[in-house]
Amino acid sequence: MKNGAGFYNWPDGSKYSGEWRDNKIWGQGFYEWEDGKSYRGEWVDNEMHGEGEYKWPDGRVYKGSFQNDKKHGYGIYTYPDGRVYKGMWQNGLQHGEGTFVTSDGVHRLGEWNKGKRLMWLEGKDCTSLASTRSKTSKQSSEMPVKLQAMVTQ
Repeated sequence: MKNGAGFYNWPDGSKYSGEWRDNKIWGQGFYEWEDGKSYRGEWVDNEMHGEGEYKWPDGRVYKGSFQNDKKHGYGIYTYPDGRVYKGMWQNGLQHGEGTFVTSDGVHRLGEWNKGKRLMWLEGKDCTSLASTRSKTSKQSSEMPVKLQAMVTQ
């Protein structure tokens, strides 16, 4: 019976290195599937559960909360082309409010329901850090900049 820290290689090429409890993946660990996907983070009863980072071979990355092997709670999903979704997830799908950042840096605050965007939220502020240059000092500084959400459907 596996308990404590250890590793295991499955016949299909998948492998795990991390903590075990009663022969189950439980605690902190790193799992890599045979197809190149990987997860580093918290596990409970053989499932991704808690905070972690999931990566796909094509460059996609999700960093955030998991529950019962699914994205759940707050998380950041980054696409290979630089687009980013920062917001709430439920049962593996975008759900609730989130900020979508285009590959050219435009921030849009929106509302999602079960993975589908319902609308861009008009009149709500979307706050992000943007690099600005002071006219007097000519030095770059990081400061909050409020961007008005755009309405497009």
